[in-house]
Amino acid sequence: MVVIDAKWTSDFDGYGVVSHEPEAILYHPRVVWKVRPGQIRARDPLGRGPFARGLRYLFEQRGDPRWRPGQPGAVTVLVDELALVAPVAHVHEGIEMLILAGRGRGIGVWGGSQEPYKVYSAAFSQAIHIFAFHLANRMHRAKLESDLEGESLPPLESLPPRQFFHHQQGAGWSGPWEL
Repeated sequence: MVVIDAKWTSDFDGYGVVSHEPEAILYHPRVVWKVRPGQIRARDPLGRGPFARGLRYLFEQRGDPRWRPGQPGAVTVLVDELALVAPVAHVHEGIEMLILAGRGRGIGVWGGSQEPYKVYSAAFSQAIHIFAFHLANRMHRAKLESDLEGESLPPLESLPPRQFFHHQQGAGWSGPWEL
């Protein structure tokens, strides 16, 4: 498992090796990779910066081109704060690659965001599972419905804390469920 922590919180510290160096992804099975937001947004046309290298390591080294459905996954990537790591404007091509093609290499990408309207659309439209909690406003709802190609959402605005709806690709919405 690799956790991409763009907020530099201590939420995941102790879960695995904590490092700001992307090379830790290559040598440790469980890594909390602390990525500075400036690295995510930096111009890097040659793809040599630390963020691009780390994403390439995930896809090329931790992913498995021989992976087939039914086998254990090669690696799970947990992206804390998708709005920072996979923004709707100027999504990094490495993140795009993980979201669109990672599943074919056994890479499971999980992410969380409180602001769906700031997140790269494919993160929702390509998702196998979505766990949706209370939405703050109509703009959030409209963005999520758009990303799910117009599929109507359950009444997320009225959900109490700790309750959520679950969307599974091909099966639709179920719930509400409680944590």
